[in-house]
Amino acid sequence: MSIKRVASLGLVAALCFTFAACKNTKETKSELRRVRKPDAVFETKSESRNGALVHVSKLSEITDKQLKTLKEAAESVFEDNVARNLPSNVSLDECRYVGNIIQNASSPEYEGWDYVYMVFQVQVTDKSGTEPVVRHFFWTVGYSDVYLDGTVDTGIATGYGTSVCFSDWSINGFRTFDTMKEEMFTNFAGAKFEVNVDESLFMPEIGPAEDTTRQRVATKEEVTPVQIKLLNEEARVFFDYEQELKSDFVVVEQFKYIGLIVVSNSYGENNVYMCYQVRVMDHNQESPKAEEFYWCDGFPNVYTNGEVDPSTVNSPDKETLAFSGWSVNGFSSVEDMKKSIIAYWRDSVGVTFSDGIDTSLLNPGGTTKKDVAIVVGSNDGFVFPSSDKELIPKENIQKLSDGELRAAINEIWARHGYIFRNKEILDKYHQFSWYEEKVPADEWDKNGEDHYLNEIEQQNIKNLVDERDKRGG
Repeated sequence: MSIKRVASLGLVAALCFTFAACKNTKETKSELRRVRKPDAVFETKSESRNGALVHVSKLSEITDKQLKTLKEAAESVFEDNVARNLPSNVSLDECRYVGNIIQNASSPEYEGWDYVYMVFQVQVTDKSGTEPVVRHFFWTVGYSDVYLDGTVDTGIATGYGTSVCFSDWSINGFRTFDTMKEEMFTNFAGAKFEVNVDESLFMPEIGPAEDTTRQRVATKEEVTPVQIKLLNEEARVFFDYEQELKSDFVVVEQFKYIGLIVVSNSYGENNVYMCYQVRVMDHNQESPKAEEFYWCDGFPNVYTNGEVDPSTVNSPDKETLAFSGWSVNGFSSVEDMKKSIIAYWRDSVGVTFSDGIDTSLLNPGGTTKKDVAIVVGSNDGFVFPSSDKELIPKENIQKLSDGELRAAINEIWARHGYIFRNKEILDKYHQFSWYEEKVPADEWDKNGEDHYLNEIEQQNIKNLVDERDKRGG
């Protein structure tokens, strides 16, 4: 089993250091993200041992002044990298400091990984549903440059890549303090930890109790739309890293999610394989030519409590598909992709496969550059990516299937944050990073769509609806 690690975009890091790849999932360590703050203050160090500064190894060795500096620095990192990333309909109530954990490297394997982690519980009010809901999560950031001579450098901050997913949004953090500790202790089993967290400071849960047990998902039904949305974003990062299509004449025009496959075994080494149909436009030819193939990667750290760590993937063996002057890693068919996933797990015990690939999403064969734009699911889920700027030719509207016609109407509303009453439609748009819930259906109906749509969109809606009505739909 090959496992690769790459720098993840859009999470807590600006600069990433990665561990060496491992072959056994149980041996992998979560990627840590290191962030340098440009305004960090470096206190002059005055003491050293044999020319080297000595890290603190016990919580009792941390001075009050160092602790104050670390707390202020951590709060600044939280504000810059977490609070600012909360959705507009989620408000921050409190980020409460509850204690710290020191990680002391006790073996050569972890040399240089001495950290003081500052631990916070966060309370937010989630207004994305019909009623406001108070939610909690835990967040931590670590500092390695804390020294016995009383000096500290807060310029390098290290955080975990785990995100916690709620009803329709996600944020960097952990669902509970226990899962935070589990992540730390598992990833650094060779290190020593000292925990100084006052659980009496924890804010109590409000409302019905939720199951926060951390177990890897085992079926496709257990993966939430928000987790799918987050994994979609990360999968594209891994895809671009793996392919390295550098030619200006070979352009990825479509990276379409077609479903997932969840694999589980007797040891709980479960994986969520995100599957895609990829369309590449080859401009090396005299006439541009569309080439299609399939691609997937497996994410092992997807949990039933809503947590996801997308920094690690299990990649099945892919084929090298050769085209005219260029090649890609992928599969020529959905069947070949499934066979490779099955082969990847052939030596495992008690394996089950939960297949969630939707073949109805696959592109029809023989598409050309002219009709790429009207394929459902292309260009981040759009049927007509420019329907907010350009009038859709009526002949293109007439080519649509009934399903494509409905999707073309819905996407115009979705651009403006329309919150669909139909859960299936809403779940579909939650997969895409551009969609953000803004306008409840009742409010939309009250104001009228003309209040939200520009003139081009209004005309496109009229033409699409006329075609739908003509068909009796």
